[in-house]
Order: sequence, then structure tokens, then C-alpha cells
Amino acid sequence: LKNNFKIYEGDKLFIPIGKTNLNSKCDNINKTVARIKTEKPKVLSNEKYSYMWPVKGKILSKFGLLAKGLRNDGINISADKGKPVLAIESGKIVYAGNEIQAFGNLILIKHYNNKTSAYAHLDRINVKKGELVNKGHIIALVGNSGKVSIPQLHFEIRDKNGPLDPLKYLP
Repeated sequence: LKNNFKIYEGDKLFIPIGKTNLNSKCDNINKTVARIKTEKPKVLSNEKYSYMWPVKGKILSKFGLLAKGLRNDGINISADKGKPVLAIESGKIVYAGNEIQAFGNLILIKHYNNKTSAYAHLDRINVKKGELVNKGHIIALVGNSGKVSIPQLHFEIRDKNGPLDPLKYLP
């Protein structure tokens, strides 16, 4: 296990068999099954789309104009480092990398309704460019890469005309 000792759905565990336990009798071992609690996602549906929240947390910054003439093209959601980030809808990974310094680790998903969702400041990226993902798929872990000091997810929804307010599309 990694340093934070958290196991998430989809993680793979490797249990090594060494010389010390290879010939052990197993009659006195109790089998323990770990169950991962999964919550039903809150979904907003209509004929064109149905989205879910990429991560649960407090909104740090909303869409639109900020102080000093700055603009936020999405929302920033505070969450614990290492918390899973979910695809809000099915689609294709069109970018997964860290070439845009301010965003740090970034994923872009092109959805079947011609909208694109963006996920930035990620700790670990779990997908590759060209991969198809389903809604609710764990695509990354929350982090503080890029130009932020605390763990958070910068999240955007875009269409051909530019950025859209995610709060108008999320349940």
C-alpha cells in the first residue's frame, strides 16, 4: 500500500507469497473480505446529457469574474489529496498530461454530446489519451499540482463556444 493506506475501488492489490508463508497451514486463518462503500451518484438527466459531480467537496471558487480582473473558466472544489476524481459522463480521453504548467496534471474528456470536461491539479492520472471511459470511472486522484497550494480539483465544462458554468450542469 502507498503512504496514505487508502484503498479505492479499482485499485489492484498484490499479496506476495514468500518463503515464510509458502508452506504455512491455512486452517486457522479467518478470511476477511473488504467491501468498498460506493454511494449512488446524484445525476441530472435530460435528453442531451446526464452529469455527476467529479468529486465531493466545498467550492473554493465559482465560475466567472474574480477579483483583480481575473476569470475562472470553471469551479475549484476542495477535497482531500488522493480522493478519487470521477468522469462526469462517458467519453474519450483527448488529453492526459502536464504540459500546461498552471493546471499541473490535467485530463480532458470529449463527451458524446460535443461537450468537453476538464480536470486539473491532479495528483495521479489513471487514464491515457485515446482511452474510452464510462461515467463514474475513476480517472485520477485529487492533488495540488500546478499553481495551487492546497489539494483541489479545478473542473470545467466547455462546448464549441467556450467555457460553461459547471454549476448549471451539475445536480
